[in-house]
Amino acid sequence: MVVLDTSILIDFMDGKIEARKAIEKFEGHGIRITVFTKYELLRGETPANAAKIHGVLKTLNILYYTDEAVEESVTIYKSLKARGRLINEIDVLIAAISIRNGDILLTSDKHFNDIASPYITVV
Repeated sequence: MVVLDTSILIDFMDGKIEARKAIEKFEGHGIRITVFTKYELLRGETPANAAKIHGVLKTLNILYYTDEAVEESVTIYKSLKARGRLINEIDVLIAAISIRNGDILLTSDKHFNDIASPYITVV
């Protein structure tokens, strides 16, 4: 399974070729998002993009934040803080959910490279 981070999903919805090609590599493997990506998409909803956002959301399964993901989030946060490499809290939560589910996280945000995990793919 693959989890799409908000950045790559927005790039895909904006028609960016790199995002489309990256996502197409995972077709047939199950594509989903986290509840935090859903939040970020809806937070950025406007009349111009509302139909596109709701259309995409209808096609994707949502992963939720569990106690196991909380533990993983704390581990990721402490590791980043110890190295002076803190990133956006929501991105920590998205990564933690993906890692705890054993899913690949597909993103276009380079700061995810600071999270040491074989489950994260930055394109």
